[in-house]
Amino acid sequence: MQEQTTKSVIARLGFETEMADLRERIARWIDGCSEELREPLEWQFLTGSKYFRPLTIFSCYRALREGPIPEQIMQSALVIHQVRRTIGFDDFGLHRGGGLSAAEG
Repeated sequence: MQEQTTKSVIARLGFETEMADLRERIARWIDGCSEELREPLEWQFLTGSKYFRPLTIFSCYRALREGPIPEQIMQSALVIHQVRRTIGFDDFGLHRGGGLSAAEG
C-alpha cells in the first residue's frame, strides 16, 4: 500500500524520471557494497522509503526553475536521502528504535 501511495505522489508531482534515476543511483551504490550488506541496504534505501526529502528538493528546484534537475541537485538529494535514512532519526526527534533522539536526550 505504501509503495503504491509513494508511486502516486511521485507521478502527481511529475518526478517519475528523476526518481527512477535516483533509485538507479542507489541500486548501483548498493551493488558496490559487500554482499552481506546488500539485503539490509536494499530494505533501508529502496523498499521502505517514501523519498520525502528528494521529492522536497526536486519540488523546491522546480518552483524556481524549469527544465531537468541538474546533476548537482540530484547528487545532493541522493546524499541527503542516504544520510537521513542511515542515522535512523525521524523529523520529530524520535529514534526509530524508540526513545528520544540524541539532540533531545
